[in-house]
Amino acid sequence: MKQQYLFYILAVVLLLAGCENDEYLYRDVSARIWLGRRDTIGSLIATRDSSVVSFLALPSGQTKDTLYVTANVTGQRAPVDRPFVLKVVPELTNVSTGDYELGQPVIPANSFIAQVPVIVHKQVPGLDLSKEWAKLVLRFVPNENFQYATAGTDTFRIIWSDFLTQPDGWTAVQSFLGVYSQSKYKFILEFYGPVDFERYRGNTNLGLGLQSALKKLLRDYNADPANAGRAEGWPWLNDDGTPLTF
Repeated sequence: MKQQYLFYILAVVLLLAGCENDEYLYRDVSARIWLGRRDTIGSLIATRDSSVVSFLALPSGQTKDTLYVTANVTGQRAPVDRPFVLKVVPELTNVSTGDYELGQPVIPANSFIAQVPVIVHKQVPGLDLSKEWAKLVLRFVPNENFQYATAGTDTFRIIWSDFLTQPDGWTAVQSFLGVYSQSKYKFILEFYGPVDFERYRGNTNLGLGLQSALKKLLRDYNADPANAGRAEGWPWLNDDGTPLTF
């Protein structure tokens, strides 16, 4: 009877210890947030702290688009969702709450990463997006789930406009298409159409296929006398006035 009693005590102690371990997983004091995403450019890895879109590169009738704040966790994975806090940095932001819609910041259970959606509007009162950027800067603020941010990675920028700018994902095709230029991107949009550049990341065959298609389109343009007199030049010129190449 005495041995059975001791067994019950030991079982209770182990159960309590297990609960404490679970609670530690829920409240991992070592967990840190860092905002940004890693991009591969050839053999280099860069961290991007912004997400950018130009409505000029989207279908003409589109008035909203969704960008994402990428939040990453260092520390232990948790078996529960872990909400975190993002607050607007007013001195670095030139839009108001009605100009965008911020999704719920939360690290899903058993995950180390979250993509927080931000819906941005093409029309921003007080800003001419054909000439200037709309900027929303968000900063991580500690809460009960995450006490710290990794140094230098506590802010993320959402940027949009209605003029051509380097799109997110260009680094995925830079080794195939070369350095970004407005003239190059304009040619792509006019003759090839909108491109999801991220789908080419790490895929050499797809990248070479895109490059080959654009080279053919450029040859066709440069060979057509009907293009003489176009503002873009004949042959098509790059931003620096030299003939465009891919």
